[in-house]
Amino acid sequence: MNYRLLFAGVSEAEAQRLEAMAVQLGMTLNTALMAQVVERARAEKPHLVVLDISDSSVAMEVLGHLKTHAKTRDLQVMVLADREDPEEREIALDLGAAGYVTKPITADFLAKLSAFLSNQGD
Repeated sequence: MNYRLLFAGVSEAEAQRLEAMAVQLGMTLNTALMAQVVERARAEKPHLVVLDISDSSVAMEVLGHLKTHAKTRDLQVMVLADREDPEEREIALDLGAAGYVTKPITADFLAKLSAFLSNQGD
């Protein structure tokens, strides 16, 4: 299955690296600015949204919007962080994130995401 991923808040260089890995796994990876992710998620209906909270003070707010809006509340959303932070993890999961992961993202991680999504159904 060609899973559609929407990453928000990642740098251009990181986006290019992730896209190359995703293509090898048969996934489509799009990126958005944090300010655009809710609108893009509504329009694109990705299988998974990944919010990079490393450089964004609004990422948790965006997560809250995604999980409360009728058109996006059922989307799987993961939070990506530079380092493990138990308080931040708890907040993300309380807001409805499917998971909280730390960098770096590897091809192995994307393969695990594919397996996770296949277990979730469409």
